[in-house]
Amino acid sequence: LNRKLEYLKKPIFDYQLVRLFMRSLLFFFLLIGYNTFIKAQLDLEHWFPPLYRSSNYLSNYAEINVSTPHKTPFRIYIYSNNTLQESLIISKDNPAKYIIKNSSYITTAKNSFKTNKNGIHIVGENSFFADLRLKKEIVLSFGKTSLGTEFRSVNTTNNNYEGVDEHSLMTSIMATKDNTTINFSGFDAKITFTDGRQYNSPITINLNKDESFIIAAYKKDNFNIFDNEYFNTINGSKISSDKPIVVFGGAFYGQYAYENGSNSLLLDHIPPINKLGKNFFFQKGFSAITKHTEKAFIVATKNNTKVYFNNDTTARVILNDGDYYLMNIKDFINNQVYIKSSEPIYCYQLSSGTNRAVRNADFSYDAESMAYIPPLDISLPGEIDM
Repeated sequence: LNRKLEYLKKPIFDYQLVRLFMRSLLFFFLLIGYNTFIKAQLDLEHWFPPLYRSSNYLSNYAEINVSTPHKTPFRIYIYSNNTLQESLIISKDNPAKYIIKNSSYITTAKNSFKTNKNGIHIVGENSFFADLRLKKEIVLSFGKTSLGTEFRSVNTTNNNYEGVDEHSLMTSIMATKDNTTINFSGFDAKITFTDGRQYNSPITINLNKDESFIIAAYKKDNFNIFDNEYFNTINGSKISSDKPIVVFGGAFYGQYAYENGSNSLLLDHIPPINKLGKNFFFQKGFSAITKHTEKAFIVATKNNTKVYFNNDTTARVILNDGDYYLMNIKDFINNQVYIKSSEPIYCYQLSSGTNRAVRNADFSYDAESMAYIPPLDISLPGEIDM
């Protein structure tokens, strides 16, 4: 498939135009497969902070796929711990795959709250796309767009799934410059983290280039002191640094569906606050809306943030900095939803991979996922090469 989609660079606010645009986009999206349509940011550098695995049930297999629209071959260089791991030659007709050989990239509790050297940094002689592929999940790199100095942690709600007590929340931070100071603040002081400790805010971290730090907590360690249905008191915490960093967020072993949701990898990049927008539009995934797997997860970055859905003239909810809101399934209109806010917000789509029933077993909760939704009111490239 090699088609080019042209569209206006100006912000799109008209609801009907947005619907028309997204329906056209959805055609291509479904044509080449769920989770593989929107390619990563075309850039000269990409970063993948290490991940925290809260259960042996989930595989620690990980691979990075790289591709480029450029016809002339060029070389990319893959680093971990500031040390060259491998170099590959790619071109438009010759994408490449890198299997992460060091299984410690996906680490466990013993390596949380410690300086890690397992992140991946890729540099190219020309611009290229990169994505991280894991079991049931694809994380697209934002390239240099992911760099920033102020973020909010984004961790989906974790539903109480009977028999499973290792649901987790995770924030992984990777430095791009030596002697970087990072502060993680705004969380509840009652939280017991995966190192077995409780901390007063802020947690201060010092990292050098390509070093990383993972902050994580088990639901099982905090179940009795918070709401039984959800564990979200890390969500919305402030992450600030004196030099550019890259942040991942979510849960490596999480679940947000109300009933029999699968334990999935709910992961994605967290963009810096200065790259966020106020207008969003998305189409539901493949599961029925009645299964409660199709939602929007919103995190505010400023006080008195008003959030509207579709044609609302009155704010549905007003959030303060760090507050979150889980969209009601009733807000879907014709399987679509338009979201507008008075201040920049994080907006992630929660979706499921299928609506199938096989041998009387309901698979509609299978492959739950979390994906950052790019805002409509930002400057976009004039061309997408597919």
